[in-house]
Amino acid sequence: MVWIKEKMKVWVRANEFANEVCVRVLKFPNSSWKHSVSDQMTGSAGSIPDNIGEGCLGTNAEFINYLRIARRSGNELQVQVGRACSLGYLSAEEMSRYLKELEEIGKMINGTIRYLKKRV
Repeated sequence: MVWIKEKMKVWVRANEFANEVCVRVLKFPNSSWKHSVSDQMTGSAGSIPDNIGEGCLGTNAEFINYLRIARRSGNELQVQVGRACSLGYLSAEEMSRYLKELEEIGKMINGTIRYLKKRV
């Protein structure tokens, strides 16, 4: 099926990005906020591919629901990236790059949802 190929591309991209975020937060400077921000960021980043992977095992309707959850995790991560930049943990360039990548992953998720809706 064609849609399996599409969802796997979005999973691969989201998973690579989650790994990048996890590696980056390990380099945050020590402070009282470090663990809170880094835990939230790694949780949100990992939730995106986790939900895509879990959802693809169900029906199209179930998969759409999991894709929506993944998209919300991306939205949550956008806020956390902004917070990390405000706290000086990420540079403005890193924030911009992360937000752009989240936007692209979101577009891929939306495209997969549109595709699956036609087949529900």
